[in-house]
Amino acid sequence: MKKTLLALAFLSCFSTTAKTAEEGPWVDPKRFTVQNDGGGSVSDFKVALTYFKKNSSAFSISGYCASACTLLLSREYSLDVCVQKDVRFGFHKPFAMDVMGVVANQIPYIYRSEQMWTEEFLKKYPEWLQSAIKARGDVPAAIQGDKPNDLMWFSYEDVRRFIKTCIPKAS
Repeated sequence: MKKTLLALAFLSCFSTTAKTAEEGPWVDPKRFTVQNDGGGSVSDFKVALTYFKKNSSAFSISGYCASACTLLLSREYSLDVCVQKDVRFGFHKPFAMDVMGVVANQIPYIYRSEQMWTEEFLKKYPEWLQSAIKARGDVPAAIQGDKPNDLMWFSYEDVRRFIKTCIPKAS
């Protein structure tokens, strides 16, 4: 029950709704639409994605999907995902902020950020995405001085060969 409530809370955090054929161009009216999602708590996303995996949920991603939202691409959950042509995925290394909103940048946090990025994100993304991220170079890291909103972006053109495109429902 607690996981179900967390998953529902997660959906309300997404700019997410289940669309009907009349409301949007998605193939499957039971597909959740993720649109312009800036991420959030990694632990909250993981709980919700575990629930969605168990329930074979499907997602259509439109606009930007950044930070924890990119966990939708993780092999750990193997979700049914399609993308719209306006999609952009934004990546950064994890970071924590203190109660004053200042990025925690002490040595233990830097080590944990690198370890978490490698173990919880990079290694769990599909191989094509791991390679693409590595080919672009350093992923922004607020904990190492980048701005918290600095991201490494991938457009529809970058991902379309690897993630299916959502097909409009035939009239």
